[in-house]
Amino acid sequence: MGFLDNVLKVFVGDKSKKDLGDIQPYVEQVKSHEAALEKLSIDELRAKSDVFRNIIKDDQKEIQDQIDALKIAADKEEDIDKKEDIYN
Repeated sequence: MGFLDNVLKVFVGDKSKKDLGDIQPYVEQVKSHEAALEKLSIDELRAKSDVFRNIIKDDQKEIQDQIDALKIAADKEEDIDKKEDIYN
């Protein structure tokens, strides 16, 4: 199988190298933020963490509000087909 694998890699390419190439831009973004974060004190890092938590909480609240509104609409609906459409 080794010979066949090598021939396929020549024509198709190596999946792991392609995957690494796909994620490399994200790795570079993370590395670019690393230097800025290393300069922060413990208290500043804690403050940043609080900011991130609040951002996540706000985003989740919007989504949860949408889910709750759909649940209420589905509960009020008596036609089973329309209720199913709400859930889908």
